[in-house]
Amino acid sequence: MTRSQRSSAYPTNKSSAITSSPTSSRSSAVSSATRVHFIGGTALARTHLPDGRLSEDIDLVAVGSRKEVATELDATLPAPSRAPTAG
Repeated sequence: MTRSQRSSAYPTNKSSAITSSPTSSRSSAVSSATRVHFIGGTALARTHLPDGRLSEDIDLVAVGSRKEVATELDATLPAPSRAPTAG
């Protein structure tokens, strides 16, 4: 991927990534997938680097209404669970 391709794929101005959203009659899961961008170092490591990273967090950018995207994701994804902590 060239530098200009990276620049257009991952906007440096976060507001430019959330200004428009596609309209769709597809299922909620498919619609959510087109309205959330996976960005950042973990995205790069998970897709291009063989040895992983020390930290594992994900950066997501909502495309369109953040509240609508959050509602769609809450309805689509399983509830989060936490591993028991020692101590």
